[in-house]
Amino acid sequence: MRGSDHRLPLLGVALASLASLACFTRYRPVRPNAGQADDLRVEVEEITGGGDIVVRTATRVGAHVRHVFLASSEASSCSGGAELAKTGVGGPFKEFDLRGEAVLTLTPIGTQELPNPGTDLDLRLGEDAGGCLRVPLTGGESELRWASGRRWSLVGTFAVAPWFAPDRNAGAWTVSLAPRLWLGRIQVGASYQIGTLLCDADCGRAVLVAGPMAGTRLLRTRWWAIDADISYEVGGVQSVGLVHGPRVSLSVLRSKRSRTQAFDPELLFAAFGVELAAGYWFRGDGPRATAPWYFTLGPTVSLGL
Repeated sequence: MRGSDHRLPLLGVALASLASLACFTRYRPVRPNAGQADDLRVEVEEITGGGDIVVRTATRVGAHVRHVFLASSEASSCSGGAELAKTGVGGPFKEFDLRGEAVLTLTPIGTQELPNPGTDLDLRLGEDAGGCLRVPLTGGESELRWASGRRWSLVGTFAVAPWFAPDRNAGAWTVSLAPRLWLGRIQVGASYQIGTLLCDADCGRAVLVAGPMAGTRLLRTRWWAIDADISYEVGGVQSVGLVHGPRVSLSVLRSKRSRTQAFDPELLFAAFGVELAAGYWFRGDGPRATAPWYFTLGPTVSLGL
């Protein structure tokens, strides 16, 4: 094995790639979100991670839409808010006509992100803007309204271990990467660790281990989360040889995005914190190793979809 210093930038590339997937996350309603005004019925069918809203409209006599807004549920209907536009050939269109049944994609003008809790969709109707149709959208802080089938997350950690290699008084630094799939409250996936021992020039320094993992989110408050993971890793420490054994970790995470129950799972849950881990090495050959326990501590980042 060779040293792996040049692989460190791959962590940032992987995390950036996961973030780009957010725009392709699609949320479906847990129950229908529809509104009706006279002959016009509007039902919200989908919200994308990029903030687009897909609606199905139906009208027999036709309707003229002058403006579409994302508005606070506490505000008066059609009193204003974040403006949307209909996408299409020659668009986007802030003003448009509806005939029969149609499926429309409404795109925010400006910053694209998921609607906040307590948001409704307002359509200002009629040639003289005298009518209004309000469609319930996200509900309150604690109300689940939208769910996504995409449940991937990625965790990256940089850690330092004072004693890492069995039979050697040598520490190490490692970079770990763990892609995961959410199955309810449980995460399953794989854990990879690469790094180098902190020893003299004659010591084989490379570290490369990997294996299956499982974990869960023990706690998620408005701004904080606690994750617990367990894995079984197999690989090699260059100066020691084949090693394998269990590893457990506990992460305390701080998110810059407040928790909302409206969307499950949260779009692009981004959190930064500290991970404390402990592992036990079995040697692949020879007598049982001395000092087989190791402990690591370091910063971690978690991104989820």
